[in-house]
Amino acid sequence: MLTLSTGFAQSLPARFPWLLLALPVLGALSVGLYRLLRLPAALTTEGVVDELRAGRRVPGSLTVGILGGSCLTLLGGGSVGMEAGALQMGASTGSVLGRAFKLPPARGRDGASDGYPGAIGMAAAFSALFFAPLGSCMFVLELVRFDRAVLRHAPAMLAAALVAYAIARAVGIGDHIPRVALPGLSWAVAAHCLLVGLCCAVGGALFAACLRALRRAWRRRAKARPFALVAVGGLAFAGIVLACGWQAFQGTGMGLLRGALAGSAAPADFAVKAGLTVLVLGFGFKGGEIMPMFSIGALLGCSLGLATGAPAGFSAAARQASSRACAGVRGATSRRSRRIDEDARERAATAAPRLREAREAPGPAPIRGARGSKERYNVGHGNPEKAQAEGGLARNRAVRRRGACARRRVLDRPGREPGLGASGAREVRELL
Repeated sequence: MLTLSTGFAQSLPARFPWLLLALPVLGALSVGLYRLLRLPAALTTEGVVDELRAGRRVPGSLTVGILGGSCLTLLGGGSVGMEAGALQMGASTGSVLGRAFKLPPARGRDGASDGYPGAIGMAAAFSALFFAPLGSCMFVLELVRFDRAVLRHAPAMLAAALVAYAIARAVGIGDHIPRVALPGLSWAVAAHCLLVGLCCAVGGALFAACLRALRRAWRRRAKARPFALVAVGGLAFAGIVLACGWQAFQGTGMGLLRGALAGSAAPADFAVKAGLTVLVLGFGFKGGEIMPMFSIGALLGCSLGLATGAPAGFSAAARQASSRACAGVRGATSRRSRRIDEDARERAATAAPRLREAREAPGPAPIRGARGSKERYNVGHGNPEKAQAEGGLARNRAVRRRGACARRRVLDRPGREPGLGASGAREVRELL
């Protein structure tokens, strides 16, 4: 479905060039679609991966959101791909099927995890798209950092990837990348591969840093004016493409990739494609960056091959293979996300002894529900006296009844203290 719909949407701008001018409107429609589905406007593949790492399930509405958003962006000629969309759709579909079949949580690195059905769906979708079941499984395992909850279901992941590969192979729908002849092994070829790898590291790091910075700036302002920001990005993209005559750089970049593998590319083509991709994705348009990164890597490798005298096709293929490994899913292995995980584990380890002491201490039986959550919260944060006072107050049925609505609103937000209502807050102050 994703391949057919995005392929059809990508073919229309070549037949109707005026669709490029409609890109701001199409971007605003994609933001409206996410709002209609109650999805965060800034949700990206990186955010989906973070959900899987945290052991949470991905919302099922994301399948519709990313499919519609990617088609709208490609319909206007935006420089995005569909492969990251396939990862999000796979994670969303896997999570929905996991709920439908009532799959039990698995024990992960940080406790019970519900994210492994989404990881299985990601591997299956990627395998069907690139005809690479083994590589898809390893790719997803790296994204979730080999979490135990996912590793225990590695056989199921491999089986899903193989089934998806067989179906896609029989149907013949996916990304068909041309083959390239390999030169003989020599010291010159090894040195050229080393040069390609170094350029890949620099290019991938710059691409990820620029995209992350632009997305961070967009995310800070998206809450107030998301439609206006997307429209500004669409106008900027359309203006640059029309002024410079860069219509060939619209879409996923599969045509540029095939040309680079054939040895046909200008020296600065990779920079143009990278800049347009960062502009579109950074301003909140929906789509992926995997295929644009493949095309950017192939264009850069072809330019290096032409400059050094190495086979341009082989250089493009080597650069294409290494570009995605260096760029990755932005933020997927960043130091910041690792630091956040380490801080969370440290806070959990610090609070565990206090919770055990509170449970073992003599006194009234612990409370269930929202008031009990607040009592445990205060104990975990070093306020046992306040927890005891609020625990006694929680046994008053009238107070519980008055604060029921406020408690329901905050139950799904961990780390926030449940509200008690005006009367309950007044009684808490009297007791304290």
